[in-house]
Amino acid sequence: MLHKPVVKQISGEEKSWTQIYSIIIVCLNSLVGGALFAWPSPSVPILLDETQNPYKMTMTELSYLAVIPPIATVVASPFVGGIIDIVGRKKAILSVTIPYVISLICCIIGGPLYVYYIARIADGIGDACLFSALPCYVAEIATPKVRGRWGNSMALSMYLGQFMINSIGSFFSISNAACILMLLPVLFMLNFPVLPESPYWLLMRERTDEARKSLQWLRGKENVEDELTQLTADVKRQQSETGRYIDLIKIPSNRKSACIVAAVRWIQNFCGAAAIAVYIQTIFRRSGSNLQAGTCSMIYNASCFTCSLIASSVLDKLGRRLATILSCAACSLVLFSQGAVFYINDETDLDLPGFSVLPLVLMVCYIISFSIGLGIVPTLLLSEMFSSSVKSKAFVVMNINMGLSVAITAQVFALLLEYVGLYAIFWFYGLSTLISAFICYFIIPETKGKTLEEIQQQFKK
Repeated sequence: MLHKPVVKQISGEEKSWTQIYSIIIVCLNSLVGGALFAWPSPSVPILLDETQNPYKMTMTELSYLAVIPPIATVVASPFVGGIIDIVGRKKAILSVTIPYVISLICCIIGGPLYVYYIARIADGIGDACLFSALPCYVAEIATPKVRGRWGNSMALSMYLGQFMINSIGSFFSISNAACILMLLPVLFMLNFPVLPESPYWLLMRERTDEARKSLQWLRGKENVEDELTQLTADVKRQQSETGRYIDLIKIPSNRKSACIVAAVRWIQNFCGAAAIAVYIQTIFRRSGSNLQAGTCSMIYNASCFTCSLIASSVLDKLGRRLATILSCAACSLVLFSQGAVFYINDETDLDLPGFSVLPLVLMVCYIISFSIGLGIVPTLLLSEMFSSSVKSKAFVVMNINMGLSVAITAQVFALLLEYVGLYAIFWFYGLSTLISAFICYFIIPETKGKTLEEIQQQFKK
């Protein structure tokens, strides 16, 4: 049974604050996930400094800190993906906390390199749980209006987490920074009992009374019979379809959804965002700028959070498709420009006026361009485009897809940095993003303002 107060509101007017509250609480996990994802940014320079770290570590050894989590996500996804159907969306989100806490404990203990490798493995497992459960939960508890404005909360909180770790990590030791971050899982656990289960999942289990109570809590009103009837019909129709892995390929609507979401996730990562987030302090240290790397990384990540916050309203006006195309085009222009700046600085004798601030200015322009589409749309599409019958299977496949793309782009970054230079990295990502703008024009559907069932019917047509 759901142990939570039922909102006593006789009026038929719907409220949004309970949905928003639920989204904010579950996104505390993605806040931790974002911090752990960008953890190498402030930590690698500390681990390389022999005055702060008695264990001698090389850059090659530490480069695996960026590659291990996505590989762990790929391996863990088939095992954790089914959890969201077996135990429910709410308990699946609770499972995210366990590996993240293990990762933080390892960072607190510190010591030899293998301890940090274990931390990164645990982080990757937590990411597999996070990207399976959280988008599914948010999509199923929110109305189209709330989903349009708050559906990017997972991405937003991850950017805030990246800002937090770069800020905290610039002033505290690795151990102390992990202790501070440990407060977030504690805060989540204190609020967890109040959260409702997804009404979709409850109806999948034919627990209609509990689904009604969940909807009453989420909508802030007593009379939810119309929506309950509609959801029941939607779930029955979607559950009438078979829910096997092969159905992601065999059924045309599922195949379209899988291809689109997979392609958009690769596009997102091959624009360089994931690798840049992990290596942001390294980029500023090697850029030749006389600005402090820690300060630049904090400004960059603060821009990520602020732009993503604003981007929700922009996305609602432009729509998913147009926003992503514009985002790709703008990112490509900025990445080519950043590459040109690094090339002139590293490979020529030219003296660029104002060079000390150019890398930072261009990186802020990049994140503005990224946020209006590429930073939000892939996660939104993941939560919207699969029917309940195959959703858990789709999330497993998409987690593996995401892990592979992140691992490859992170390794490409490390190789180009070591053997060519910073300019080659940005030109590579710029070319990838330019090609992606044309791909997005043909493949991305418009899902703005549609219910989950309407989106399914759109693909079946």
